[in-house]
Amino acid sequence: MSDPYTTPTSINLTSNPSGLFAWLNDVTNYWFSNSLLIVIWILFLMGYLTVNKDDYAGGVAVASYVTSILALLLWIIGLASGWAFSIALGMSLVSTAVLLSIRKAGG
Repeated sequence: MSDPYTTPTSINLTSNPSGLFAWLNDVTNYWFSNSLLIVIWILFLMGYLTVNKDDYAGGVAVASYVTSILALLLWIIGLASGWAFSIALGMSLVSTAVLLSIRKAGG
């Protein structure tokens, strides 16, 4: 019986250090990079909310900007799916619209 995935011992980490991340994404169907992006979004949101406790919309916007930039970089090097990048970009666009509408309303 053959394995559906390559084994981690078949990865040459000396010539391809990102091979381990590519293998993890292959085995988890890109959920490794998706969970990494979710953790980064949560960390930046919580970090922003520690400083500005009342500005939730600003925290979501900052976390979405950082996550969309990192998702773009991961997508370029092939470690994130196009869906993850498009969701991160959509979140940043929606959070920008919400942030601008709140700021314009004087909230």
